[in-house]
Amino acid sequence: LITDMYADLGELEEMVSELLTYASLERGATVISREDIQAQSWLDSVVGSVALEAEAAGVQLSIGACQVEWVRIEPRFMARALINLLRNAIRYAERRVEVSLVRLGDGYEVLVNDDGPGVPLAGREKIFEPFSRLDASRDRRTGGFGLGLALVRRVSQSHGGEVEVLDSLWGGASFRMTWLHQ
Repeated sequence: LITDMYADLGELEEMVSELLTYASLERGATVISREDIQAQSWLDSVVGSVALEAEAAGVQLSIGACQVEWVRIEPRFMARALINLLRNAIRYAERRVEVSLVRLGDGYEVLVNDDGPGVPLAGREKIFEPFSRLDASRDRRTGGFGLGLALVRRVSQSHGGEVEVLDSLWGGASFRMTWLHQ
């Protein structure tokens, strides 16, 4: 019972943190201060922060490509956004998740691909709205608050970009987050 209570408290802390970050970005109360970050090291660190979750879920998490030497981002918010994309992919993947970071014109692109069920066309815009979920369940496997992908959108927009979901080559979802180099 105590272990379950601690798990619930952890979920509540995570929800409050996501909500505060989202609200701060939504109101424009947070100044986005970008830095030039060594891309491979940053990507390794972010992927490493969810590696145990992937392993526990039986999902192989890998970096497909990092074709950028330096990336210009607000590192804390962009890491939170990518972690949300990775956790979402891990939650729904059957066996594998892959992330890539590439240069795209005057900006950057992160792709997170999984081999899960994918996202139905009708729900592809809705999933980026705060507190929305396509599945009505709240069990431990698919649980969440409906804030993670909304936060990804706000972080991407605050960097002059956008996020969308497409079909993965593996039959699952492919989340594509872009932003401008400024």
